[in-house]
Amino acid sequence: MKTIGREILWSVAVAMLIAGCQHMSPPNVELQRVRLGGIGLSGSTLIAELQIENPNDFAIETDSITFALEARSSSNPETWSPVTNGISREPIIIAAGQNEDVQIPIELTYASLGQPVRSILERGTFTYRVSGEVSISQPRRSTAPFSRTGNLSMTGSQ
Repeated sequence: MKTIGREILWSVAVAMLIAGCQHMSPPNVELQRVRLGGIGLSGSTLIAELQIENPNDFAIETDSITFALEARSSSNPETWSPVTNGISREPIIIAAGQNEDVQIPIELTYASLGQPVRSILERGTFTYRVSGEVSISQPRRSTAPFSRTGNLSMTGSQ
C-alpha cells in the first residue's frame, strides 16, 4: 500500500512539474501608429496605438507598458533627442490566440517640445521614434519589446 501511495504522489508531482514548464511564446507587439490626441494650455497628448497578439493557447496578463519618445534632430538626421518617457500600469488580459488593441497616452509639456517644434516650424513635420516594452506578469514574467519610427505633423501621423 505504501508503494502505491508513493507512485501516486510521484505521478502527481511530475504532472505538476510538466504543467509548470508549459512553453510560453512571447506576445507579438506592434505599434500601429502615433496620433495627436489633443492640445491644451500646458502641453499636448499623443496617443500610441499598440496591438498585442497572444500566440499562446492560454491567456496572458500584462501589468505595465513602458515607453520612450524621441525626436530626430532637424539639423542632423543621425541624432535623436529624448522628448519624454513614461509607464502605463493598466493591467490587460489577452485571451488565448487573441489580439488586444491598447491606447497609451503620451503626455508632453511645452518645455519638452523643443526639437519637435523646431522641426515642425522648419519642415511642417517631425520624425519620431517610440520604443518600449510590454511587461507580462502571468503566467510567467517576461517582456515584449516594440518600436516604431514615423512622422507626425499637425494633420496627423504617417
